[in-house]
Amino acid sequence: MEEILTIVENILPQLHGWCSFEKAKKIIELIDKNKPELCVEIGVFGGSSLIPQALALSSNKKGKIFGIDPWSTESALEEMVGADHKKWWGELNLESIYLGCVQKIEQLGIQKYCEDRK
Repeated sequence: MEEILTIVENILPQLHGWCSFEKAKKIIELIDKNKPELCVEIGVFGGSSLIPQALALSSNKKGKIFGIDPWSTESALEEMVGADHKKWWGELNLESIYLGCVQKIEQLGIQKYCEDRK
């Protein structure tokens, strides 16, 4: 598990999202302890919490995480309030963020533990 934590600590700054190392560590510890067959992430964005979960599953050598996110500006802006939030989300290139997440999953060799629902 220490190897996974080191990888996560190094890759988190490269990923879009808001998952702190402390949160990722707690999730990894829970997956290590409970050895789930199935995990679901709703709202993947850049994969900052999905990828640590997939790495933990790979360490267990079993399980799959389904990442559910439309990666769509239109969806992100639905029911959004506040001009600042609308501007920020409206200017994001969500396709690029999605591709960055997929690329990192491939670089880490954890594709068999991940599936996206776009």
